[in-house]
Amino acid sequence: MAPTPIWLANDPSTLDPGLLSLRTIFEEMHIDTEWSVPDERRFRWWLKGHAQEIAVSDAIESHGMQVYTLTASAPVVSGVALNDHTVKVMAGVNAQVTTLSAFTLEQDGIVRLVTRMTTHADVVSWLPRHFALVAAMQAADAELIAGGLAEMLAGTPAESAHPDAGLRPDYDDLVNIIDGLIVGVGNQRYIIPPLAVRESFRPSSGMLTTVNGRGEMVGVRGKQTPVLRLGEHFGATARATRPEDGILIVIESGDAARAILVDELLGKQEVVIKSLGRTFVHQHLVAGGAVLGDGSVGLILDVDTLVRMPPEARSRPAPSSTGVPA
Repeated sequence: MAPTPIWLANDPSTLDPGLLSLRTIFEEMHIDTEWSVPDERRFRWWLKGHAQEIAVSDAIESHGMQVYTLTASAPVVSGVALNDHTVKVMAGVNAQVTTLSAFTLEQDGIVRLVTRMTTHADVVSWLPRHFALVAAMQAADAELIAGGLAEMLAGTPAESAHPDAGLRPDYDDLVNIIDGLIVGVGNQRYIIPPLAVRESFRPSSGMLTTVNGRGEMVGVRGKQTPVLRLGEHFGATARATRPEDGILIVIESGDAARAILVDELLGKQEVVIKSLGRTFVHQHLVAGGAVLGDGSVGLILDVDTLVRMPPEARSRPAPSSTGVPA
């Protein structure tokens, strides 16, 4: 068995900012030691079938400060030909990626997701936590879209096994995979748990009314239900300026219900979900983040909070689904 590297074995106060960042990322991601391989300035771990490597460089001096480069990379597809078709596909896929990683094609024919950030003494107290979020989304992304991307590039998913434990049979607790109802408002995507949805419909002209002290209401099965225009609460510009141009989705929690107005209903999809951690601790409308099949990120709505929100409540705009901090 290899010795435990100093960034895991030593007191954090004795580590340089680079190794302290690496340790913080390892701890923030709750890496399972059984499914990881730590090394001198890096570690590999398996979310399931794909390995991700997170590494920190040696220090370089910049403007009188010691700086370190953090890199997260995950092989996604192997056996890819280096030709014009591949270049076009890669360009199209990268144009849609919103998880702060980029697809790269190496000379060995492996497509990897890669992201980098710079850390130093002035940012080590907060940046590694944000990098851990980006790295977690990258690892989930690699698992979710490997099959589809491999088909597009005529390659194979770049799966691998832990050198000692072998193939990981189940997903890491870092993420869960669920069915989600995907809705769109402007260019943003949001996910609603399907079990919370009672019905959806396109309202007719004049179907919505404004009730003093209760806001907009819509009659649903003989009962007045409060309406929430989702874009107004998330800072997203809706394409549907009139209710009859959009879709109302009636969601329930206990005995409470609310009709959510969105631009479009995009259907159900299996998504990888991930807690958004401390960055979103004050944003109660959001229950988590989700990596969608095209590599973009959506926000999972907290149904209980939405249906019980007072009509007059107006939250500060929540982060958009493409605005996950780095």
